Amino acid sequence: MTVDTLVAHLRRSGTALNDATLVRHHESALTRIVSAALTAVPAAASAGLSLADGRYGAAGDPASPAVVGPLDTLQAELGDGPAMTVLARAPLDGLVVVDDFAGDDRRRWPAFSAHALDAGYRSMLSILLEVGGVPRAALNLYGREPRMFGAQARRAGGLFAVTAGMLLLAAEQTAPPSRRVEAPPRIENPLAGTARWVDEQCGVTDAPTTR
Repeated sequence: MTVDTLVAHLRRSGTALNDATLVRHHESALTRIVSAALTAVPAAASAGLSLADGRYGAAGDPASPAVVGPLDTLQAELGDGPAMTVLARAPLDGLVVVDDFAGDDRRRWPAFSAHALDAGYRSMLSILLEVGGVPRAALNLYGREPRMFGAQARRAGGLFAVTAGMLLLAAEQTAPPSRRVEAPPRIENPLAGTARWVDEQCGVTDAPTTR
């Protein structure tokens, strides 16, 4: 996928998040993020959210949004799984990838892998969603076959998370105070290095400066 194709693809999937009504309804924003993610990363067979605050940590909680599925809540209950990893110690790109739950990845998440396999999933991509530098959720994308989330899927998912995080920020600003999360004081620019990271993800390198 070329840079131009990737940008056009993400613009199409991002239009689903460009809805003023979502800013006024936090759970509607969550639902739209999950549905738009399936468009942004078509390799995924299904998607869901694991929320960092644990508000929907119990399976079958009637207050849980539809986007918090059984495997999403199970990871919180077990304290094991890619979502828990990305929420606790996300790498710089905010992505945790599972190539095959039946392969070497099974040793990394032994408790959760068996449940994922039982549900018919072999691969997974967990993407960190942040608000003000605070982890808010893991966006979980599940694949039916091994190695469904290659470089292009990871690139698309990582860039999609930037847009999704901005929507969450706007939605939480209008949410009741009990649902808001205050970011810790920061001195550095929170966007420092973002432009360079995006360029690297898209394969864009700095051209020599001419005078």
